[in-house]
This record gives sequence, structure tokens and C-alpha cells, in this order.
Amino acid sequence: MDFYQLKTFYQVAKQRSFTRAAVVLSISQPAVSRQIEALEQKLGLTLFHRVGREIKLTDAGTFLFENAEKILSLVNQTESFMEGMKNVNSGSIVVGASTTIGNYLMAPIVINFMKKYPGVNIKLEIQPTDEILVKVKNNVLDIAIIPEVPVISALIHEPFIQDEIVLIAGKSHPLINKKISSLKDIVNEKYVMRGHDSNTRKTIENHLKQHNVQLQQFIELDSTEAIKQAVLTGEFLSFVSRRTVRMETKFGEIQILKGNELNTFRNFHIVRHKETFPSPAVDAFIKFINHDSCVI
Repeated sequence: MDFYQLKTFYQVAKQRSFTRAAVVLSISQPAVSRQIEALEQKLGLTLFHRVGREIKLTDAGTFLFENAEKILSLVNQTESFMEGMKNVNSGSIVVGASTTIGNYLMAPIVINFMKKYPGVNIKLEIQPTDEILVKVKNNVLDIAIIPEVPVISALIHEPFIQDEIVLIAGKSHPLINKKISSLKDIVNEKYVMRGHDSNTRKTIENHLKQHNVQLQQFIELDSTEAIKQAVLTGEFLSFVSRRTVRMETKFGEIQILKGNELNTFRNFHIVRHKETFPSPAVDAFIKFINHDSCVI
């Protein structure tokens, strides 16, 4: 069925007049008549009863009119949606983030992006890095931001920003305001660490290994918030992302210890499936976080 013929039929049926339909469609009345005649011939059905100057829908015409209204409405909605996608005024994005990134970095990015593109819906999933990578591979997530280079061949990545890992202590800890020459000076202190699967933990262990240091006593907690609570007691030290203790350092509850070898860096990466072409909304989000989000 020719779409233009259907559109012409709809206006004739709606206006109950070939002449008025021609005005609405901005074409001549004979052109309208030819379109209707061609449609009736193609369908093998009479769509209008013509009695003098009046026209009435046949049963077939009534059925077609009801469905034409739905079809044309859906076409208009689809065109509007596609135009919105082209202009990044609509669409949806499912973003994944590893624990630290999701909890301490992504919220302001998402909020600022939605201010710039209010028609785009964003869902943020925060999970361990390994689970996030599987979801990107399976196309459950459009993109993800993780703290390591993915080893899955189906994924591609690009560097995002650098993250600093620092050594922290509660304000009542004996090492506050003391000079620390090297990691070996504090190897016997009590520490609280993330679990073995944490990228923060892996980054710290690599850093310690480079300096031939192995911590003697520590406990494991799988939550950064729980780690901060342990540090606040004044009994434990911990290595964490600087981003996770901004509020506590601002109010003096936790301090970042200064000294040689006490900090290290890692890179966050933007990851997506290499065989999936990003939608305009996803492409806009990637450009936004790389250039416009003002991530610190």
C-alpha cells in the first residue's frame, strides 16, 4: 500500500470532501481523485459511496480509515522520535560504573548531562568491574566507566581521567602531622583494605610490590564507607581514592598523609562493545564526559 495514497485517503475521509482534502494536502482536486482511484484499484475495493457531491465511507473505507489514523499517528511519532535522536533530544542510555566510580564520580556527571539534554533518559548501574564488563559484552549496557583496561576482546576502551590513590588516617591517629620517609616506615601499622577483587586493592598491591613492601596486618572490608568508618576510629590507615574522602578531609575528620611513596595513580576508562554503533544519545554522553563534564 502506497503511503502517500493512504495519507490522501485519510484526509478525504476526515474532511468528507475531495476539495477540502486537496486544500489540506496542498495539491489539486484532480490529483486527490487520481490517488483515491489508484488506491481503490490496488485494493480491489470501493472505499467511498459517491452520491452527488456527498461522499460516505463504505464498510471497507471505514475499516481503512480507523487503521489509517493509527498508522499515520505512529508514523508521526516515529518521525518525531528519530528527529529527536538526531538532535539528541530523546533516547535512553544505560551506563555502567564500577563501585568507586559509580558512588563518588558519576552522579554529578549524569545530572549535568541531563540538564544539557533533558529529553534523554539515563539509567546508571553500579556493580563490581567484572560484572560490569560482562554486561557491556552482552550489550546490556551501552557504555561503562571502569578503573582498568578490559581484557575482553569484544570491547574497546579509551582513557577517561586519572585517579589518585592516597593514604588516609583519622584525625586522632598517631601519624597525623608526622613526617613519613617511605612506605617501609609504616609497614607495621594496622590497615583496613578493600577485598581482593577490588581494583583499588589491586592497584595498591602493585604499588607496594614496586617498593618491596608487604603490609603486616590488615582487615578487609568490601565497602569504602565502612573503611572510612574504621579509619575514623584513629586505629587504622587505609589507601583509598582521593575522591572518596573529599567531605571528610574538608571538615578535618580524615587527613591525607604526606610523604614519599604514599600515593599512586590509575586511569579510569570508557568501555563499549566494539561491534555496536553508539546511538546519538550515547555518542553525546561520551563527548560530554570527555569535554564538557568538568570532572575533577
